[in-house]
Amino acid sequence: MPIRMRTIFYLRAAALVVAVAAMSGCGKEFSPADEPGEALRTVTLCLSTAPLEDAAEEATRGGEMPLRVEAEGIEGVDVRLVPSDTEATRSVSNVDEYKISDVWVIQLNSAGTAKLTAPQYISAVTDNAVKLQLDTDTSCRLYVIANTHNATLFSGVTTASQVESATLSLTAESSLASGGTLPMCGYATGTVGEELGVALTRMVAKLMVQVSAPKITLQSMKVRKVPKVLHWFRNPSSLDPGTTAANCYPATSSQFFDEYASTTGYSGWWYVPANARGTGTATTQQTKTAATALGGASGQGNYATYVELTGYTPFQASTATAAALNRYFTLKIYPGANNTNGYSLLPNRYYTLLVDVPTAPSASDGRVTTEDRVVDGWTGVYSSSGIFQGAYKVIKTSFSWSASLVSTHKSTCENTFEGVLPTRTDWKNWLSTVSWTNNVVLCESDTYFYGQNGTSSYYANPSGTVTIVCVRY
Repeated sequence: MPIRMRTIFYLRAAALVVAVAAMSGCGKEFSPADEPGEALRTVTLCLSTAPLEDAAEEATRGGEMPLRVEAEGIEGVDVRLVPSDTEATRSVSNVDEYKISDVWVIQLNSAGTAKLTAPQYISAVTDNAVKLQLDTDTSCRLYVIANTHNATLFSGVTTASQVESATLSLTAESSLASGGTLPMCGYATGTVGEELGVALTRMVAKLMVQVSAPKITLQSMKVRKVPKVLHWFRNPSSLDPGTTAANCYPATSSQFFDEYASTTGYSGWWYVPANARGTGTATTQQTKTAATALGGASGQGNYATYVELTGYTPFQASTATAAALNRYFTLKIYPGANNTNGYSLLPNRYYTLLVDVPTAPSASDGRVTTEDRVVDGWTGVYSSSGIFQGAYKVIKTSFSWSASLVSTHKSTCENTFEGVLPTRTDWKNWLSTVSWTNNVVLCESDTYFYGQNGTSSYYANPSGTVTIVCVRY
């Protein structure tokens, strides 16, 4: 059967601007040592941290299909990109998403081809304000890079290309949260005036996944194809690559985690480095795959971050055979600005995916692959028209009845396989459907039902030699 999913995203992007500082005490200050006519003057730089942007709200504002609409009536997996009020299991904790611990301030000429002042590193930022000397007479580019915890990282840079090519190598998610902070950057252009304020944005995205799957067993949730590199700065005017492969980042020559994070739970969230793979060609969420990414599966689809869910639905069957089958599935979800053609995880954005898997996933959904596997020792029961009814497994034959020993076998049965035990009425119907060769005891959660030689009669307390059978449907 098809899969139904809902995907939800949180994104809000903040611009980096030169602005009048709102914080008290932040402004241009002249030290007594400053001489009139000198270009270098002591300035107080006021810093702030922009909020994480809500991807779902941003997409809706941009004219995309509303992402919060319930996909009622759609069979199969449904993914929605929406704001979420719940917290999920996380692998990195004790991170202050707003903290500015240390900063690099790099002042270049307006063309970005030469430095106006030597790069300056402030190892401890107090109250989001720092004092430093800047050129106040010349139009410039001002870069602010926060939370590097590295006193030499930008010491030798003289051009914009050097600043923008600087990277952080990742060995795990924890690399993004050194010192309990997140990588941030800010950018301003113009002449440093009477007051200077720079808003910083995080160079990571926040990915949250919640799965609702009451009728399946979820085995794993993995985040795959995540870059092993983070750029400390990205120009805010070039965050979205659109349909130009050359604008995608980081470079495809970068290394990628095949498996970045994993959980066996039904929810989780992670910080991930920006991975912008542009706009693809899918028109529905069911066709949003690597093949419909920009350039196809061998293009940006080979580098786009995705969430992989694996699991199975107990006792599914497509044909009337004498076997009981489990349907195993793999579901790949590509988060982005929407549920169709967006493949970019942009910095300073919050993506929340709500995934509903109400029934057995079907390979007719392009995001899904399935495999039916015979359940060892189980026999399927089918209607005359070939419809799968359930399955049973003989776990003990020629058993001399003892209530205490049957309790042991009942526990074994209950732990053997996921599924629902039949009611008394269902069991009577089964006795008339299945040709048992001897007396049978059904392992049921509160009582043992007894079938006499394939007839529809049943008793609560059998005696004599019986067969213990575990039943699921």
